[in-house]
Amino acid sequence: MKLFPRCVTRNPMIFWLILAIAVRCMAAALFTSPNMWECGGIARNLVAGNGFSYNLLRSQLTPSAYMPPGYPFIIAGVFSLLGDGDAARLLLLAINCLAGAATVLLVYQLGYLIGGARTAWVSAILQALFPTQVLSAARLHPFV
Repeated sequence: MKLFPRCVTRNPMIFWLILAIAVRCMAAALFTSPNMWECGGIARNLVAGNGFSYNLLRSQLTPSAYMPPGYPFIIAGVFSLLGDGDAARLLLLAINCLAGAATVLLVYQLGYLIGGARTAWVSAILQALFPTQVLSAARLHPFV
């Protein structure tokens, strides 16, 4: 009886991708926080039609350049589909886990271009299992 399917033994990158996704999902289940910090506030204002603004110190809304626009726009898209609830947070955590695991492929390609196959594998394995990279998938904030 074989331990791994044939597709995994022929292409070990599939194993590392699955492991990266699994580790990030476990971290998201164990260490997630519902607080979305500034990105969540900006996303709520986008959905409410107030533009890219932030309510700093509970004062009036002002246009903001406080955060880069990418992640708040993703959050706003999820909020417009699912509302600001547990389902939206679960989808955002899934997106974070998949995006974090996809970086394993990018790091592998970069390592291969710079240093060859051995460098690519070492860097991809480190990216798949490095603690700060794993824990960043469990945060609904672009920074760890």
